[in-house]
Amino acid sequence: MKLTQDQVMGLIRHLLTVVGMYMAMKGIFPSEIANEIVGFGLTVAALVWSFRAKTATYDMVMGAIRHALTIVGMYLVFKGTFAGEFVNEAIGMIMSLLAMIWSYGAKTAPVAK
Repeated sequence: MKLTQDQVMGLIRHLLTVVGMYMAMKGIFPSEIANEIVGFGLTVAALVWSFRAKTATYDMVMGAIRHALTIVGMYLVFKGTFAGEFVNEAIGMIMSLLAMIWSYGAKTAPVAK
């Protein structure tokens, strides 16, 4: 029996939810970060699936990067390293820089003949 993408994503979502709630229960992360980890895991799984199927898009890649930055930022706020406002601004600046770099790279990439 071969599982469909929706079935695989459902299994991954449930597994990540259990892992995230366990981490929140043990005090490793607050529950808000656990929810972000589940979202990030699903985003990465969809991205990997799309790369294998050669259907990945710019929005999918940038979404995965934003999720990763949000998780790191929330963890740093949770630990008291940075204020939430700083993390939000830093994520916005990083995403803007990545978009500019991606755009420049797309314009200078060689065209296949």
